[in-house]
Amino acid sequence: MTTLLTTELIEKCHAGSRAKGFWDETPDQRQQLMLMIGELAEAQEAHRKGRMRKSTDLLPELLEVFDPLTFDAYLKDNVPDELADSFIRGCDFVAGFGSVQDALDGYRSAHYHYTENEGIAYSLPENFGACLFDITARLTNAWGLRKVDAYQIGQGLADIQRLAERGGIDLATHIDLKLRYNATRGYKHEKAY
Repeated sequence: MTTLLTTELIEKCHAGSRAKGFWDETPDQRQQLMLMIGELAEAQEAHRKGRMRKSTDLLPELLEVFDPLTFDAYLKDNVPDELADSFIRGCDFVAGFGSVQDALDGYRSAHYHYTENEGIAYSLPENFGACLFDITARLTNAWGLRKVDAYQIGQGLADIQRLAERGGIDLATHIDLKLRYNATRGYKHEKAY
């Protein structure tokens, strides 16, 4: 597993969110966690509908000259897009609530245990929905004593990355494209929060 979660990526995700007004008022931490979990639920719906397109044929062209209409027509709302959304929300969360180092530590711990122990320490279930459930459980367990354990969020981000890699999804590229797409959207992406 390659290292995807970095301080730079976290800051980039958070800057995009701030630019669109999502942090004009400090959001509730539980609501922010629920938005991350909601993206995982959307990934399951995309999987159920067969929206697994990895879109590798479109990626080089979109990376060179980004077109939001092409992205919207061919990449939005598919499994790679929803996993990217959840990862972006996790990055935004840890930056917004000042817990970047804890998240990086959790991510590195999960990355190390999986890489060094060849997945023995904790392996994701084979079933896609069961994987999403386990990741959701980890994220839900991150809330305790009226604060969030960002270490657990970092581990959840590592799990999302492993799930994407197992499915042959270039998560880094999908995150990059989704951040470009989000930059073209309106204030709060035309949503209340």
